[in-house]
Amino acid sequence: MRRFIDPAQYLDQIVPALTEGQPFKYLSSCQLPRIYLNNIPNEVRNYVNQANQEFMAARVSDYSVIIHNAIVNGTVRVYSYTQQGQQRILVLGAEVRALEYSFINAANKAMADAINMLINRKKSAGSGKRLWKQFLDYGNNGGAYGAAQREIDQSADMIASQSKPMKPFGQADTSGALAAYIDWEVTGVYALMMPAPLTNEMADAYNTFVCSLQVDSYIKARMLNRTKKIGNQMNVQVQQEFADYQRIHAAQTSAFEQYQQAYRQRSSISYSIRSSYQKRSEVQDRAREKFSEATRGVNSYVRSDGSTTEFSSSADRVFMKNSDPSAMHSAGWADDVPFGWSELKKKE
Repeated sequence: MRRFIDPAQYLDQIVPALTEGQPFKYLSSCQLPRIYLNNIPNEVRNYVNQANQEFMAARVSDYSVIIHNAIVNGTVRVYSYTQQGQQRILVLGAEVRALEYSFINAANKAMADAINMLINRKKSAGSGKRLWKQFLDYGNNGGAYGAAQREIDQSADMIASQSKPMKPFGQADTSGALAAYIDWEVTGVYALMMPAPLTNEMADAYNTFVCSLQVDSYIKARMLNRTKKIGNQMNVQVQQEFADYQRIHAAQTSAFEQYQQAYRQRSSISYSIRSSYQKRSEVQDRAREKFSEATRGVNSYVRSDGSTTEFSSSADRVFMKNSDPSAMHSAGWADDVPFGWSELKKKE
């Protein structure tokens, strides 16, 4: 439950489920006759000590847990209702445990106490002395963590000495804390439905039933073993599923690599075929050009810009003036080429 309610409110909320929605009337209440509820302060102390041990086992670095309030109690409430025209009695009891706590950084808590001491120094000399003592304790006896741990150790006795929570749940002092949390649970519900009126014999039977009802240790052991077995089976299943995933992933990776290798091989073969075809085409095209040039009595020459031009095959050397294709000349010039003229190379 996220919002704490007392046992009486809890019982009032579940009555309609047992009376099938019939209107009901509250008659009386008393304490639930459970053996350990005869000494509630001791049960509260045990409850807080157990919670402290669990918090310490799961402690996060730099943070502690301060327990502010705790409740261990049981309540019985008697209701009357009518079903199929018959007056009935419902005796309903519940055990409730609740804990209010804060996650706290010890250094922040000490600083908050120091600030409070300065702010409230004029209000109470005794209070100032107490806070000053806490501040010295912070510095001389284990620092922030020592002070926080001593506060944890004292919380069980402080809470157990109170017959009721020191403050209403949800109103604890959380200076220096991140936030306050409330955990509460119903550890047992005991219901007796009977025709009205409620007799002493039926009340005694209910009390005997509640006091004597205990979970068989053999059943508890079987439940723990079953839970452990299920946990082990789940671990084995998870490991098996992970191993299967690894095998499938390895197979998929291998298949993909083989596909990529085959694709690269096919691409290389295709490229070789295309290159060979292109070279053959270029050779064939040049052969046709040479045949055409021989038939027409010309040779092809390459200009400086990469384009080609033709000139009579009777010329040994061909020159072009200023890249002008109309100004071409065949001459027997040696090394001294006139200015503005350039020699063209014959196309291979």
